[in-house]
Amino acid sequence: MDCKQLFNVATSLLTAQNISLQKIAEEQDEEIDTMLMAADFDNQQIIDKYYMWPPSEPKKKEKIDLSELEKHLKKASEHVVVEDTLNEYQWYDSAPLLLN
Repeated sequence: MDCKQLFNVATSLLTAQNISLQKIAEEQDEEIDTMLMAADFDNQQIIDKYYMWPPSEPKKKEKIDLSELEKHLKKASEHVVVEDTLNEYQWYDSAPLLLN
C-alpha cells in the first residue's frame, strides 16, 4: 500500500469517526430533550390532575335515517350546483380529449 492509499484510508476512517461522534451527540441531545419533556409533563400532572384527560369512550353510532339524510343533503347542496355548472359538465362530457 503506498502513501496516497494509506492517507485516503486514514482520511476515510477519521471522517467515519466524526460522523459517528456527530450522530452520538445528536442522539444524546434527543434523549435529553425527551427526558426534559417527560419531567415537564410529570410536573404539569402534579400541578393539575386534569392536565391529561383519559380517552373518552366512543359514542355509539346513531342509525341513519335516509329521508333525513336526503333532506339535509338537499339543503346543504342548495345553490351549489347552478345552471352554468351543469352546462360546463355537459360541455366537458361532449368535448373531445385534448392531448398535449
